[in-house]
Amino acid sequence: IFSVHDNFVAPQTSSVHPAARNVPVAGIGHVSLGFSDEVVELVAGELAAANAVVRGAVVEPRAV
Repeated sequence: IFSVHDNFVAPQTSSVHPAARNVPVAGIGHVSLGFSDEVVELVAGELAAANAVVRGAVVEPRAV
């Protein structure tokens, strides 16, 4: 999960990893990422999906 409007990480595309599921969010600055309801929901969904895989169930993460 990365912001295309990150004001600390530049260029913002350096947050992208080729082997990861990259989830961009817009209109949210670097510090605001931790306080964004949208980002908190995305993180919770990704953690739930990863936990389900570890437990043997496959759950698709929420769509962006």
